[in-house]
Amino acid sequence: MEAMNANQKKNFWFVVFFLTCLVHSTHSQGLDYAATIKTANNSTMWKTSPSPVEGAFVQVAPFLYRGTNDTQFICGFYCNFDGSECLFSVLVFQNKPNSSSSGIESPQLVWSANRDNPVKAGATLLLTGDGGLVVGDVDGAPVWSTNTSSKSVPGITLTASGNLKLFNENNDTVWESIDHPTDTLVEGQTLYSGMELTASTSTSNWSEGMFGLAIKGSQLIGYVDANPPQSYFIMYLGVFSPYFAFTMVVFAEGMKAPRDSAYGLDILPGSAAQFMKLGPDGHFRLYEWGGSDWGEVADLLTSYTGECGYTPWFAETMVSVQRGNVVVQRQQVMV
Repeated sequence: MEAMNANQKKNFWFVVFFLTCLVHSTHSQGLDYAATIKTANNSTMWKTSPSPVEGAFVQVAPFLYRGTNDTQFICGFYCNFDGSECLFSVLVFQNKPNSSSSGIESPQLVWSANRDNPVKAGATLLLTGDGGLVVGDVDGAPVWSTNTSSKSVPGITLTASGNLKLFNENNDTVWESIDHPTDTLVEGQTLYSGMELTASTSTSNWSEGMFGLAIKGSQLIGYVDANPPQSYFIMYLGVFSPYFAFTMVVFAEGMKAPRDSAYGLDILPGSAAQFMKLGPDGHFRLYEWGGSDWGEVADLLTSYTGECGYTPWFAETMVSVQRGNVVVQRQQVMV
């Protein structure tokens, strides 16, 4: 994370743009947001005020929007009901058929920047003149950065697949969110060797929890972040460039062979928005928009091994997990 220096602050006199969301509900505003913003290498700031959304006890302050007939994405601040905790994030959503809403319904968090350091409503997003993207709290303190300062970044865009990108004058990608996954994969996203997903602590606590899913060597491993880590799911991928790619047909290693369970986890083709999330309980589930709400389609790891193959692992309940420090309570649970 990088703090703003005096030169960066001086750049504000060139261009300081405040994008303030109106206080009333987002579903009355419509989605009049760009998918790409170009700043001509001048410092640009967005100061946002979140508003309630339909179908969820959360508030959203969008600043980028990209949508197709099947899937819609926004990028902005995602806050709890009172705005005391906000994440700079990417959200996927769909609206009900024949809905009177022209805005956002039932948004789902698919990527976040500052999950362990939430900010308050009224926080800022700054694209600095020298190429850094910085999230600042209401007191001005920076809490997260892309660490791309000194690189030329004249703009930012949200792609049709929900990937947030910073780009240079040649439209080459300088930084992108899919290289930094949190707990979710969306269609078209790939988890490569060395990358991992980390579940949230709970559905209401978005900070990193104890469960992880990673590709290590030639294996896909589900594990508990203890000292040492304890695995509860292992699947051998093979030695040739192991990775998992999420398509509408298969979540698979390597060849993306259609519905070939020998190389991955079968997923039926879908016509609606889908995403995969590693839950606070360690289960990796596929969710799909069902027309009126999000629903679970499959529990992916159990579909590969069966319930008995996935959940024979018992451990003591970990009531406090920190890196290098695990406090345990003597109670057996099954994940």
